[in-house]
Amino acid sequence: MLDAADYVAGLGLKNVVDTDAVFATFFLYCSLAGEACVYATGSGPEDVYVRFENTVGQLDVAEAQTKGWVNSSSLEMALEGVKQLVLGATYLPLMYFGPLAQALVQLEELLEDLTSDSLEEWLKRGRV
Repeated sequence: MLDAADYVAGLGLKNVVDTDAVFATFFLYCSLAGEACVYATGSGPEDVYVRFENTVGQLDVAEAQTKGWVNSSSLEMALEGVKQLVLGATYLPLMYFGPLAQALVQLEELLEDLTSDSLEEWLKRGRV
């Protein structure tokens, strides 16, 4: 729900709160969907959240740049891709939570073998 006064004032403060609240439902609905959500894991929404944190946590761009990893720019692009997927899914959750779950599973698989080409290919396919 849009807070009109916040929007007109150009603050965008409540949009962030609402966006977070909508995205939090991803973990709930993925868990409730069980096998119908390819990203579901464990016994509750917290387990799906932990899986998400572990997946995204591997996209540590600062560490990659500090250590001079060859794939640091690919990790940065992948992190931006995840951010775009999540933001897009918060606008149309019924339509995009499923594709978001699939994209996260694909990202996990790609992160097992960190190559620039595979991450860039995921970014091309994974946009919502």
